[in-house]
Amino acid sequence: MGKKRLFYLDFIRTIALFVILVTHFNATITNMYTLPAKFTGSILPGNVTIGEFGSGLFFMISGAALGLTLDKPFHVGEFYKKRVKAIYPMFYIAFLVSFGIRFTENPAWYAAVPSSSILYTVFGIDMFALSLGWSGMNFACVGEWFTGVILLLYLVFPLFRKGVSKAPAVTAVLAAAVFIPLHLTGADRGLVALNALKFLFGIFFTKYRLYEKKPTAAVGAVLSLAAVFLFPPLGVPKGFGALFFTAGAFMILAVLAPIFEVRGVKEFAGLASRYSYAAFLTHHVLIQRMVRNFDLPSLRRRDAFLLFGIYLAYTAICSVLLYTANEKLTGALKPREARA
Repeated sequence: MGKKRLFYLDFIRTIALFVILVTHFNATITNMYTLPAKFTGSILPGNVTIGEFGSGLFFMISGAALGLTLDKPFHVGEFYKKRVKAIYPMFYIAFLVSFGIRFTENPAWYAAVPSSSILYTVFGIDMFALSLGWSGMNFACVGEWFTGVILLLYLVFPLFRKGVSKAPAVTAVLAAAVFIPLHLTGADRGLVALNALKFLFGIFFTKYRLYEKKPTAAVGAVLSLAAVFLFPPLGVPKGFGALFFTAGAFMILAVLAPIFEVRGVKEFAGLASRYSYAAFLTHHVLIQRMVRNFDLPSLRRRDAFLLFGIYLAYTAICSVLLYTANEKLTGALKPREARA
């Protein structure tokens, strides 16, 4: 697969991370968009929100990265074991720190939370459970609904992988037949069905090595332009517009990535990719705490940009600290023979 393959993933992951950081910064300083924008807009062409765009890129990246296993020996048990190690230790560290601070500062915050809801936190799906309406209140502190969705997709990945490897056309048709109606019913609250298609798109993207083919960018441009200029007049549901727009952008970025594969950019993208999960766990709780002393309705644009810079710096610092703590913890828990 080579270096280009790895760089394009880091490149798009870096863009997706920045978009998510901007999304939650905007949402926080506008009090969930009830106040005028003070930093950037939150809607892309075609009425696609930047949050949909950023999270969509992440799902596609996840699928594309896991698609690398298509040509390699694959063991389901080992795959699940690696996913657990990659997600849960860092999640628990971030949660314990955040919960410890929040609980000691304001014990009443969790007074009405049912003790049984701690199970959502144990499985790392507390935000997902809130978004689906499974619980009115729980111990959610870090992460987003994204964690629950990606865990669900990891759970079914072996099935996706086998389908794409053995019967790609049938797999694509069956996925569309299952996930499109599910999204249209609204049963998944817009969280799972279309994101599963984005994840599956990433797997197919790797299978056919589309990042190496220049026509991919042209097809991507057609998809994005259709989502912008054709879908809204035709009344195509908004979620499908975001799916096509993001898939098109993903294809364009993948083909253009080698242009940016130069010293400095390559190293920065590699670092951003390495710390992206840690940033994902820390950024939202940071900005929520940072704005507590601000009068948001009177926040000046200049101060919004200054706050954004500080927010990026704090997120970077906390992400490195969290990543390092996780490395130390997982290293200490390894058997002595493995550490030698």
